[in-house]
Amino acid sequence: MRHFHQNKRSIWLVLASVVGLATFLSFIGLGIYMAAEQRSIAEEEIHEITRSIATNISSAVANDILEERFDNIEELLLRSVTISNIQEIIVADAQGKIISKVNRDQRELGKPDYTKRQINANTSLPSTSQTTKEYRYSIAIERGARLGTVVVASSLQHLEKVNRYIFFDTARAAFLAILLNFVLLWLGLRSMVKGLSLSTKFAIQLPTIKGSQLSFDSTITEINSLVIALNAMSTELASQHQKLNDSEIRKSAILAGALDCFISIDEQGHIMDFNPAAEKTFGYTSSEVIGQPLHEIIIPPAMREAHKAGMRRFSQTKKSQVLQQRLEMTAVRKNGTEFPIEMTIVGFEIDQRQYFSGYIRDISAKKQMEEENTWTHRLLSQMMKELEYQKFALDQHSIVSIADATGKITYINEIFSAISGYSEVEVLGQDHRMLKSGLHSAAFYQDMWEHISTGKVWHGQIANRTKGGAIYWVESTIVPWLDEHGIPYQYISIRTDITKQKENERALAEARERELATGFEIQRSLLWGRVPDLLTKTAISTYSEASQGVDGDFFAFTRYSNTCFELLVGDVMGKGIPAAMIGAAVKNSYSQVLTELLINFRVNQTLPSPAEIINALHYSLTPRLIALNSFVTLALYRFDSEKGQLTFVNAGHTAGLLLQKHTQKIQSILGDNLPIGVLKEEIYVERSMPIAFGDLLFAYSDGITETRDHAGNEYGESLLVDHIEACNRAALPPALILQLLRLELRTFSSNESLSDDQTAIAIQLCDFNDIYRHIKKERQDGMDVIEIPWRLKELHILREQIARVASLLDLPDDRRDQLILAAFESATNVIRHSPTRLADQTLHMKIIAQDDAVIVELLYVGIPFTPTSSTTPDFSGGSDGGFGLYIIQQAVDQVSYNEPYPGVCSIRLIQHYVEEDNE
Repeated sequence: MRHFHQNKRSIWLVLASVVGLATFLSFIGLGIYMAAEQRSIAEEEIHEITRSIATNISSAVANDILEERFDNIEELLLRSVTISNIQEIIVADAQGKIISKVNRDQRELGKPDYTKRQINANTSLPSTSQTTKEYRYSIAIERGARLGTVVVASSLQHLEKVNRYIFFDTARAAFLAILLNFVLLWLGLRSMVKGLSLSTKFAIQLPTIKGSQLSFDSTITEINSLVIALNAMSTELASQHQKLNDSEIRKSAILAGALDCFISIDEQGHIMDFNPAAEKTFGYTSSEVIGQPLHEIIIPPAMREAHKAGMRRFSQTKKSQVLQQRLEMTAVRKNGTEFPIEMTIVGFEIDQRQYFSGYIRDISAKKQMEEENTWTHRLLSQMMKELEYQKFALDQHSIVSIADATGKITYINEIFSAISGYSEVEVLGQDHRMLKSGLHSAAFYQDMWEHISTGKVWHGQIANRTKGGAIYWVESTIVPWLDEHGIPYQYISIRTDITKQKENERALAEARERELATGFEIQRSLLWGRVPDLLTKTAISTYSEASQGVDGDFFAFTRYSNTCFELLVGDVMGKGIPAAMIGAAVKNSYSQVLTELLINFRVNQTLPSPAEIINALHYSLTPRLIALNSFVTLALYRFDSEKGQLTFVNAGHTAGLLLQKHTQKIQSILGDNLPIGVLKEEIYVERSMPIAFGDLLFAYSDGITETRDHAGNEYGESLLVDHIEACNRAALPPALILQLLRLELRTFSSNESLSDDQTAIAIQLCDFNDIYRHIKKERQDGMDVIEIPWRLKELHILREQIARVASLLDLPDDRRDQLILAAFESATNVIRHSPTRLADQTLHMKIIAQDDAVIVELLYVGIPFTPTSSTTPDFSGGSDGGFGLYIIQQAVDQVSYNEPYPGVCSIRLIQHYVEEDNE
């Protein structure tokens, strides 16, 4: 086949080469001839144009020469030199002196060279001539006599380009012709070559194609005859092959489909057949064992001599006790393991030669099953006894009952009766609802029933009621028993009496609550500083919440004067009682260090700087904190409103946030020092920055910014900054800023319990109008803010503050009393009816003085209140309510209910100095 393809390719290449070469030479000759012919015609055209232009110029310039109008001659030459292939024109007088000479430049324009007889008399004019590059023609200028000569030169260089183009076009045409010849030859020979190729391939595959026919129609008769002959040969070979293989196929099918091993041997004991079942059982392939002695393949070494002796006896006597018998014996696998088999041997003769066939079955599984059945029977008997013991033990300890698919009780043990007080007769046929205690909701029992009815095991604690009415608690496990379809058909309930355990848990919980309450009181008294009194124009609000009832966050205030005070905030590593104890110790050390440093203050009247205080505290505490393997973050802020200065030291604490009134932006203030208790050699430095009235400092612990939502995202400093800026734009006092922050953190975390301790302090230098000293002199707007505890008995603060401000503002007594009444009634309604969302929530009152009125505004966190359109109460006694709103509306000139910030409610009361005429 490969030889045929090689010959085919050789013939194809020779034919294609001969035809292609002939075509190529023909086209080349044609191209040369056409190039010569075209050049001759083109040259003649150029000669004719050149002579014509020379003749025309000689006639045109005769008068100009006579009258010496050389400019006209030059202008004519400049126009003529741009015609066709004209390259140069020369006009000379009768003596041969050049009058004008013009050349064509690269831009295809005329360019004067010699004009107005500037050429030497010795200059000679070229005569008519031709080279490969140009053709020159000379003609005399005559007017009765010879006046001069005209010489015109034309370029022949473009004729070379024309020759090259013709040659290249001819070469491309020759290439296309050769390619066309190749295609035509391939189309002509394809049918013949394809027929021979398919026939040769079919002939080679005849032994394996099993009667397949070659289908190919050719225009060549000999190839069609060859195809017919090959198809006939294929049919005959397939028939013979089928007849020869039928018996072998049937035999192979029987042996391959047999589940038992089949092995046949000749009279010498050599293996002849080894079916797939034997391959799988013994681990050999048939190719490995055909022709090998049987005893070396499957007979265990200990039995091989006996096998060979039996073969010799049969050869001598033609008798055997093992033929046609079902025998159990031991065989060996390829890997050397021995296993039990069941075997039947059959002998037969072919051409007076003896052969043996063996049918073998691996009975390892059968033997193992017999052993397992014996073992299982013994184990089952033992398990039945153990189950009886387990049931006895379970009945002695647990409350056991069984109910059917509908929940009806079908079995109870003695402990069930003993604890519940019900006898077996009273319980059987009833359901467990007879034991309901009333302490669980209907949804609790519904969820439990839906859980077990789907086939799931239920675990939980249930409170039941005895026949006598007493409550007892059980730890219960309900196990559904499922049928073959996975549907429960009965339920077994195993319960343990945990009544005493629940009582102990309740006692422990109560003790824990008492412990936390005690810890909270200790923390409030030891760790949380008291806001100093008598500070001028300063509003301070604080809050601290522990994650474990008691925490390590602490803060302390120190007042030096009406305009100077400082704040110490700290956070101890860890949580709980140990952290709180360390925090209390740090606060105590701070007091001692400050007391010692203030002794010098009495002498030289110079306050110790914040850096001196922190360094002294560091010197005192760090060795002990290192020994306890703990540390404390601290920040000390000193406010001096008289100097307009804030000085601070930050020892690894969370950065403070300072909102400056003039920029309305928050900047983070942080130092570079390590926490107290980390490095003995640390030296703490302080920083200072200007502050002004209206500025707000927010100091906090990392438990606020590290609060996480359900997805694990932190609240972060950016959200905290947004909150403070938004509250500041609404002109909310520090206490409301903190209360809203606490609510926002709860909403963000979706969790009432804290993961870390939280402490926050907001300090604002309030730019009040100094109502108490200047309001009588200058009627400018003034404001005072009072924080009132959320208790009715504390509302006397409201009454006293309004009365004091009203007296300073010369508000008439009757209008003052009416304003107090309206404010008191409004505050009472808020405390009584507005739901509190924080345990230590407070009410806030602003008193604003204007030129013509006094404004009292109550602010609180809650749900906005919108009064009905009519506030006239029902005086008939048929309904209750409406009196408070009516009193408020009648007592003041104007009342409005607003929401200055989301979640903040406002009640604004306006009372003018003089009663307005409402007519």
